[in-house]
Amino acid sequence: MNSLKPQKQTVYCIPGLSASKSIFEYLPHSDSVEYVLLDQKFPLAGESFDSYIERWSKEIKIENAIVIGVSFGGIIAQELVKHKAISKIILISSVRSPRDYSSMMKVFKYIRIYKLLLTRILKKIYKIEQNPKTEHQRKMSAMLKKYLPYRDPYYVKWSAEKIINWIPAEISIPVLQIHGTKDEIFPFAKTKKAISIKDGTHAMIVTKRKWFEENLLNYLID
Repeated sequence: MNSLKPQKQTVYCIPGLSASKSIFEYLPHSDSVEYVLLDQKFPLAGESFDSYIERWSKEIKIENAIVIGVSFGGIIAQELVKHKAISKIILISSVRSPRDYSSMMKVFKYIRIYKLLLTRILKKIYKIEQNPKTEHQRKMSAMLKKYLPYRDPYYVKWSAEKIINWIPAEISIPVLQIHGTKDEIFPFAKTKKAISIKDGTHAMIVTKRKWFEENLLNYLID
């Protein structure tokens, strides 16, 4: 008698701002799960956020898939429900709404200096990447090149503006939030009912890979 193989659960993975799909290289593998690692998408000149999300939605080929979104990728994942039937969203180092933003980010929305700050941050990253002076900086340079290679100023500023001014979509499907207790971008204290990763920073998808290898499948297959 032929036995039917169980159908795999398709999981789409969306990287965050400036990140490559390499950040997902340590996700745990299983015969029950098939990951689709999506490449970064860049905004067209003058493109609206809705149009940008619609372009992302065309990458979702399977209905009722799970979508994992890291940081800005988590915001994109939540917006996808306007266009696609999704069974579950898993947020990693991301937010459910602007209520989860730090007080500083909320101030940025009104004084509009975040673009200037981002420009300075990009210059600092570029300087470390191109001329590392210590062993720590050399390791950081290698990680930046691998995991955060996309730093076109227009793309970064456009994305930052969409994050700051984001108005969440109505969501009726399950949303699971996994968050580090030392996230320096989206403070853990602002999250509600998140699964906590002790000492996890905003980059924990890479730096806390053991936790994801040991635990993530429990939330994908239930």
